[in-house]
Amino acid sequence: MIRLDGYTRLALLGSGVLGAYSLGANNIANVIAVFLPSQPFPALSWQGFESSPTQLLLMVGGIAMASGVLTYSRRIMELVGSGLANLSTLAAWICVSTHSIVLLLFASASLKAWLQSKGLPSLPLVPVSSSQAILGAILGVGLLRGGRDINFLNMFPPRKFFRFSDSSRRTFRLLCRKLQESEKCGEMTYVSSYLSKSSRVGIVQ
Repeated sequence: MIRLDGYTRLALLGSGVLGAYSLGANNIANVIAVFLPSQPFPALSWQGFESSPTQLLLMVGGIAMASGVLTYSRRIMELVGSGLANLSTLAAWICVSTHSIVLLLFASASLKAWLQSKGLPSLPLVPVSSSQAILGAILGVGLLRGGRDINFLNMFPPRKFFRFSDSSRRTFRLLCRKLQESEKCGEMTYVSSYLSKSSRVGIVQ
């Protein structure tokens, strides 16, 4: 049991490292791409160590991203980690690994070159939404387990996505409770009935 727990922690640590690398590779373009044409930093050379302006810009962008993680991201991490769904250790590892692989597929120039060398279709090197990737993974795992562990009100906050009337907001909350109280795996009978009721009361104004 102790050895299994050690392997589990090691797997979670590995997926976290891969996730951090993929997130940095995916988001660094959003941080520094607009500064590349101007090249605000000069080239540096010190005791045989040389760095180009682009490398310095990448370093500053990485430091800025790390500062954001250390200062303002705690509430977001707590929401994603425990506020959206009750995930087991294995489910959490699957979600983080899936999120990391998706980001890496769209950020790896080496993978793109390898696919092209084999005559295979390659993926474009573009930043993709890390939020959609991790939310999709959590939602998929939660639905696979029947949907009872998903906190739909945190996953789809009514005030963020729709303009609700009072009656429509009550209907939406009732729908979320019914989904969480559903006992059959994948049961969606409440969805159709309450969505049809919501359309009659005007869920989106």
